[in-house]
Amino acid sequence: MEKVNLSEAIISINAKSNAATKAIITCLVGELTFSKGTRDFITTECHSGESTSTGILKYPEGTFEIIYDSADAYEAQVMLEEALLQTGDFASDNTLEMNIEFNNSKGTSGAMMDVEMLIGSFDVTLTANGDSKVSCTYKQLSPFTSTAATGP
Repeated sequence: MEKVNLSEAIISINAKSNAATKAIITCLVGELTFSKGTRDFITTECHSGESTSTGILKYPEGTFEIIYDSADAYEAQVMLEEALLQTGDFASDNTLEMNIEFNNSKGTSGAMMDVEMLIGSFDVTLTANGDSKVSCTYKQLSPFTSTAATGP
């Protein structure tokens, strides 16, 4: 078992409809939370007691931040804005794919996490001192997938 964290991880994003066009998030602020989904319990009372089942899988919403580039030349920033506005590669398919390659990757086949999401907001916080940031809200669309680190 290996511990993982986002230190030195490679975080890339792309439009689902154009996987070849990737943008690297070079400075992510805070944490990311992804889920395999949650199900509500549905309980029905009947003559023999209770009957319990589960509902559909639902996925969480969250927020992440990146450092703001006032020149609007930061590829990841432009892609996130396009994902919200549903323009460019997102005009026909609004899904954003995020891929995280963790820093404990081994050889040519390292630990990876992939998740599909929609971008719900794009807010800029400007500060007089320190780093200005872009905050994006996201809605996870499906369970994330994980690929374990292998190799030497």
